[in-house]
Amino acid sequence: MSLYQRQYRLKDGTMSYTWIYDFECGRKRYRGSFGHMDPPQAQAMYAELMTTVREEQRKTKIKALEQRLGLTLRFEAFAQQYLAYDRAHARPRSAERHESSYRTLKPVFGPLRLSDITPFLIEQYKEQRRTAGRSAVTINRELGFLQHLFTMAITWGKTTENPVKRVRRLREPQTRLHVLTGDEERQLLAACNPHLKPLVLVALHTGCRRSELLSLRWADVDLPYQRLTVQAAYAKDGQTRSIPMNAIVLQTLEALPRTDDLQALVFGYHDVKQTFRRAADRAGLKGFRFHDLRHAFASRQAIDVLTFTESDHTPERTRVNHRLASQKVSRAAAQAIVQALAQLGLVDLQDQGTPA
Repeated sequence: MSLYQRQYRLKDGTMSYTWIYDFECGRKRYRGSFGHMDPPQAQAMYAELMTTVREEQRKTKIKALEQRLGLTLRFEAFAQQYLAYDRAHARPRSAERHESSYRTLKPVFGPLRLSDITPFLIEQYKEQRRTAGRSAVTINRELGFLQHLFTMAITWGKTTENPVKRVRRLREPQTRLHVLTGDEERQLLAACNPHLKPLVLVALHTGCRRSELLSLRWADVDLPYQRLTVQAAYAKDGQTRSIPMNAIVLQTLEALPRTDDLQALVFGYHDVKQTFRRAADRAGLKGFRFHDLRHAFASRQAIDVLTFTESDHTPERTRVNHRLASQKVSRAAAQAIVQALAQLGLVDLQDQGTPA
């Protein structure tokens, strides 16, 4: 590296000089001149030039590294890649929930690079959502989506750190358990419209989840052998299971209109949340959820109370896990439930008969 004077003769014959710089930095050669000036001024300009060149080369190296690691990738761009993967591998209901979480997160984190999203920004987002009146469950689900997105970004070599792991989840209220009484069940069924009632009846007598019933197709219904099949894509545990029918389920399904298209939906609904909520309200069951029908089903069976601790990001607590024996309960046990309900006056078996 050098800085030196070069003399030259002017047209009037007098001598003058210019300052020449010639150096290499980062395998690149820089040559040029500063013109005529005093030595201290030339030295200062040379030092400034060297600093500028080194800074530019440092930025170039960082940019190349970020591009190689994907650190320049914006949250919005990577989220689209993640959601495409999610739609191909997750259960349809899970994919829909993740899409909803992304739409909420996008206005806040969309323009940012993945490497710019910090635990502090996530804490601010969490507080904003809580101030807006969102529940702890909703906020935690959104943070769970964000954490898994970063986990996949690390797996795919798009970033190097998961900032969500350093953000504490909000404390969620204890899971409530509402088991229907006989009177409440009669009131609920009476409040259901003709399209909703078959769905509620089948839920009450199989313990199936809402998403499992809404995805049920006639190809999954075996009336002669009196069994329903929940496909793995719609099961929470990702496993196909077979569920026995009792007389009420069989009678309800036989009464439903059907076509020769085995891929047609059995119940024809895509979402019943609002319809069911209105029916529950009419029955005087404020806050009663479709999922609570599983509790009603479980309460009629011999179930195990299983104590377990949840994943490491959730505080330990004891939960009641209805190990619904949909696959384990025999047809005889399913029919025994109907007999017990008949004794309570909830069903009338006189005209039904007992399926063979």
